[in-house]
Amino acid sequence: MAKAISTRSSTDHCVFGQPSPLAENKLPTKLELLKCVRFRQNELANSGEPSAKLFPVVSYVAEIVIDLWKKYSFPTVSKQAVIKQIEKLHDIQANLVKNRNKPELAAKWAETRKSLDELFDIAACKCYDKAADNTDIQKIRQNCKCPFEKKFKLVEWKHYCDIKQTNCNRLH
Repeated sequence: MAKAISTRSSTDHCVFGQPSPLAENKLPTKLELLKCVRFRQNELANSGEPSAKLFPVVSYVAEIVIDLWKKYSFPTVSKQAVIKQIEKLHDIQANLVKNRNKPELAAKWAETRKSLDELFDIAACKCYDKAADNTDIQKIRQNCKCPFEKKFKLVEWKHYCDIKQTNCNRLH
């Protein structure tokens, strides 16, 4: 029996569009991560392997994300924590799919969908996100009480803050 050929419209996802691998030269957004999870699931399905469970796919994607963050020399959370974040993100996406045609949830759906454009942040130090005022990055750095191994080096701190600020400005 001939294998059915998938067209672009049949592989287009209602939340994130076309699946794709992660770019190798930038930190991914939550949306890009979801695209990568689906891309990996499709790769495994097309290779003839039995339908892959979510955990091996998420674990594979987590390793890619951690490697990307290490290229920037940013301190990250553990692989297990990254896997949990990806699984939680996958659950959000599944909920979006389930509720996409409910008019009473349209505003919440759009808001949740927009939140997927945020940086998929696996930094070990969350002081930037916890700060009431994100404009004074030096003050945030000085007030950081994270253990040494979770702290950003000064040069990396500035770069991380630039990425976070650029990402926030892109959303508004």
